[in-house]
Amino acid sequence: MAPRTIIDAGPGLHVDALQITPEYVACVASKFTGRLWQGYVRARAVGDDPSSDGVVGPSASSSEATPAKTTAGIATLAAVGNSDFVTGNDAGVIEQWRVVDGAVARVDAARAHDGAITAVAHVAPSSLVTGGVDGRLRWCELTALDVATATVQRAHVSAVLAIAVNPSDPSLVATSGEDGVVKVWKVKAAAGDGDGTARDSCQLSAARAGADVRDDMGKAHALAWCGDDVLAVGYERGEIVLFETTALDALRTRAVVEAHGDAVRGLAWDDVGKRLASCGDDGVVAIHAGEVPRSTREAKRHDGAYVRCVAWGRVEGGGDGEDEVVSGGWDGEVKAG
Repeated sequence: MAPRTIIDAGPGLHVDALQITPEYVACVASKFTGRLWQGYVRARAVGDDPSSDGVVGPSASSSEATPAKTTAGIATLAAVGNSDFVTGNDAGVIEQWRVVDGAVARVDAARAHDGAITAVAHVAPSSLVTGGVDGRLRWCELTALDVATATVQRAHVSAVLAIAVNPSDPSLVATSGEDGVVKVWKVKAAAGDGDGTARDSCQLSAARAGADVRDDMGKAHALAWCGDDVLAVGYERGEIVLFETTALDALRTRAVVEAHGDAVRGLAWDDVGKRLASCGDDGVVAIHAGEVPRSTREAKRHDGAYVRCVAWGRVEGGGDGEDEVVSGGWDGEVKAG
């Protein structure tokens, strides 16, 4: 079955991130207006029928919520509830959104970084960690976005490009950056006296540079935990490296996958099917399975445009009740299949 368009963000828009919850497929898209970047947050109800031609576009019917527009570009998105999402924008601001009464509405906002926010992740049950071009990591509570509970100065030499939270132990947070280094952090909750002065502590557990695996791997753009003890990292040169994290004092190489002909931009793990999906600037979406991963590459589903994000989920029409790959690209579309 050919991939189906789930959301059509519109002409000139680039989809850079997507999330799937039990209720919604959400994405963020941006476009250059001539002087500035402009961002949009879009969400479509899971299970709703698309329009007659299989496309839900900017003038979508009841299945897609009225999108929200921002005055800065957006490239990061995290789901923090069934209908709640958080974005980080090019101005360094965290924004919290909720789908309510058929529209995407802004709930809260706070400045978090000096410069663009380049990565954001939800830390269960109610925390958020962000990374920016300033190289910092910042933790906060969803109820108080403007109050940092922990901050790591210079987590990476330059921009933090990806953040992934361990699915079984949310105190373990992996990051990767423009410097090509992957790091795993251990976060410990503060044992304060409730006066608001205590701060969580964040300690580096392990680090590994891509150049330690192979020369000239470049930037580490994407991360995904494959279960509890394997971390997948996507690099600028197109390889995916699987690191073992059983012993957190070191990241040992399990496998290197020749995945893409250009930078790997997105990774997503299917815990049920034990499959890793990847996407890249070569326009390809690929699926990797097995202890020594075998790769299946599909035709360029976004008409050759960069593919910047992938996820596994159940959306309308198709998939035979199983999770399927959903991707977003610089053609302005989110597709499933």
